[in-house]
Amino acid sequence: MTRIAKNTIQGDALTVEFTVLNIHCLGLNGGPAFKHDEAFSLNIAAEDQAETERAFAAMKTMKKFDIAVIEAAVRC
Repeated sequence: MTRIAKNTIQGDALTVEFTVLNIHCLGLNGGPAFKHDEAFSLNIAAEDQAETERAFAAMKTMKKFDIAVIEAAVRC
């Protein structure tokens, strides 16, 4: 699903949903003030605060992003 923002250049998408390696992603167009770079935000849907904290604890120890480690931590 793509959402087009009002009062933007025709064809500019506000959000774009896509999948990478079977992971659902959402791209957000921040406008001309925010240039494209390698940074990204991660959103984890959790049942409760404890699940969120387990995922965060797993990510803090990583030197590179590993979704399997995060998924294992959340399942504990």
